[in-house]
Amino acid sequence: MLKEPRMPQTLPMAVGSAFDAIVKNRLSMDVFGGIDEGEELFMQQVEPHVRDAAGPLGERVFEMYKAAGAYSDLMVELAAAEDVRLIGRLDSSVTGVGHEPVAPGTCGRTRAGTVRLLGEPDLSFVKKVDDGKRLVVFDWKVNGACSAASPAKGYAKKVQVQPHLVPGYNPGVIHKDCLLVNGYDRALTMAMCNATWGRQIAIYGWLLGSPVGAETRGAIDQISHRGKQGCKPLTGKVFVSQYRNFISIGYQRELFWHICRIAEGVACGHYFVDLTREESDKKTADLKTIADSGFSDLLR
Repeated sequence: MLKEPRMPQTLPMAVGSAFDAIVKNRLSMDVFGGIDEGEELFMQQVEPHVRDAAGPLGERVFEMYKAAGAYSDLMVELAAAEDVRLIGRLDSSVTGVGHEPVAPGTCGRTRAGTVRLLGEPDLSFVKKVDDGKRLVVFDWKVNGACSAASPAKGYAKKVQVQPHLVPGYNPGVIHKDCLLVNGYDRALTMAMCNATWGRQIAIYGWLLGSPVGAETRGAIDQISHRGKQGCKPLTGKVFVSQYRNFISIGYQRELFWHICRIAEGVACGHYFVDLTREESDKKTADLKTIADSGFSDLLR
């Protein structure tokens, strides 16, 4: 199986990792009464060649996150929750039943299987609801720190923190398609807000023990920077946006169907499952030739 060498950490990646270390260290102290391990976390998560630049930028992102009220909002959420956990890397086998994606009103195939999955969730907690308790998978996103990115659609709250932030509490604005009921959007699922986030939160939920198809809630706080072409990091508009969405049962079943199908292909060497075996083998050989030629060095 082809495997591209690990790419060195870029500055945008490092800014996100620096923020991640800062916010997790702060939560560890504020929620669990832990000791200050910020420097250790920073050294673990940010590679040496970008530490000098990423450290101050990560601090600025965290200050903006606090200024928007998002950190305080999270603390309120966690105060009412149970089983709050800061999480690292998870590596586990997940068993479930997937459903083939088909047109509405038609019946597709099912696929039962067990697949090994990896993930690194940031935070999870259990939320008390009227009919019981529900797992919430929480994640932070820092996008466009050194370029330009816009908030994803469907935010439950968006606050612009740069260049203008109203002093004191800022209620922010809610996306036109968001319909909040008891703090969670009933109109848009996480995958509708962002397809990558939907897949990620679904897989994290399974790794945390939620069965495939069980109700899972996703919570994402996104810090996005919208700068001009060639601008310096964090010199444009900065938004802090909060998302609180469900991971639908049907979406989970379809996602698991795709994952099982891919896993079966990998197990027998048929890596490109949408191609015939002959076509897949040819594409695999072509990619190996490109990798062996040293082209991958140009990407690093």
